Amino acid sequence: MSLKIVGMLWRTVVFWVGMALRVLLWGGMVVGGLWVWNRGLEGAAEDVRYWTGYWRGEYEGYAQQARLAGRGYEAYGRWR
Repeated sequence: MSLKIVGMLWRTVVFWVGMALRVLLWGGMVVGGLWVWNRGLEGAAEDVRYWTGYWRGEYEGYAQQARLAGRGYEAYGRWR
């Protein structure tokens, strides 16, 4: 009996997680389509280039900090 209840709970969780993922997927497609519709292809491409450059710069900054922290660890043999 307890395995039946666990199975029912598992199916319920799988259903709701799947439903949430489908809503996110289709909602994201609708929002993306509306964004391209409003901005046009050139404007959307410009936005993508801007945000790609912004996040690439953020990544490079944190990667540089990690490299410097790694050098400090290697130089002293411990964190300071």
